[in-house]
Amino acid sequence: MLRNYMQASVENGTSVYAKVDGYSSGGKTGTSQKIPRGNGKYTVSFIGFWPAQKPQVLCYTVVDEPNAKDQANSAYAQVLARQIMTEVLPYMSIFADETPTGNEPLTLEGARALTGETVPDTNVPGPEKGEEELVLGNNEETNGYTNEEAGLDNE
Repeated sequence: MLRNYMQASVENGTSVYAKVDGYSSGGKTGTSQKIPRGNGKYTVSFIGFWPAQKPQVLCYTVVDEPNAKDQANSAYAQVLARQIMTEVLPYMSIFADETPTGNEPLTLEGARALTGETVPDTNVPGPEKGEEELVLGNNEETNGYTNEEAGLDNE
C-alpha cells in the first residue's frame, strides 16, 4: 500500500518533477526549516525508487539552502533526482516499463522560476576578531544550538 501511495505522489502529487519519462517510480519529498525558525532557510530533499512495483534503484537527493527566494520548495531536489536517474537507469540496463510521453521535463532553471528569483550567496567571511561570541550554530567550536538558544521550549 505504501509503495502505491509513493507512486501516486510521483504520478499526480507533490513529487511530479522527479518523474523519469518511461519509468514508473515512487517517492517522497522533504522540506525542513532550519534553525533559527523564521529566517527563510530550508533544506529540501527527495527520495525515490525505480521501477515502482519492483524497485531496483533508490536515489536520495538533498539541497541545503537552495539559491532561491522561496527555499521551501522541493522542486530542486526532485529535478536533480530525475536528472541522475535519467542517466543511471539505462546504464544499469533497467528498461522502461511505461510508454514514454515525450513531455518536456522541468529543468533546474524551471525550478528556479517556480521558487522566485535567485538571491545572492549568503556565504560570507567569518566574524571579525572579538565577535566570535555572537556567532551561534553548528561549527567546530560548538555542539550546535541548545533548545534555549533555538527558542524551543524544554517540554
